[in-house]
Amino acid sequence: MVLAGLAAISSFQAETLAAETRPATGTFCQRIAAPLKLEISTDRYGATVKEPVYIHTQYSFQAFMVGDTFTTSMGTDPVDDSAVSEFKRAQAMCTAVGKGARCDLAGPIVFKIRTRYADVKEPLAVGENAVVRLEGSKIICQDRPSTPVQN
Repeated sequence: MVLAGLAAISSFQAETLAAETRPATGTFCQRIAAPLKLEISTDRYGATVKEPVYIHTQYSFQAFMVGDTFTTSMGTDPVDDSAVSEFKRAQAMCTAVGKGARCDLAGPIVFKIRTRYADVKEPLAVGENAVVRLEGSKIICQDRPSTPVQN
């Protein structure tokens, strides 16, 4: 009975891990846009109609009046956590830049971002690329052309 329960838990964990590391449909920035309240822009931050930029400014009237703060953290986790080289690759993707941060993402990797309103973990598939920047109170995401997958 206990073994059957452990097998069911292991099966559930494997299904959950597979779901977490399998990207949903749409581009990376499209997938994180809804939970982070990102809006499309085609005229700022080097955006084009073919490669739009998704932007969200984290401020509100209440925060201005009351003096609330906005804390955002972002980072990456390797998909394969058994290889030291994958940890180093994941760690090197995000850097502090001025009063913000920049993550140059190249899949396979799991991107994490936590804001006051959302906690998002989104995988990038092999060959999928994007740049996510924090500039002051702005979150800026732009998909990059995919890298061909080598077989």
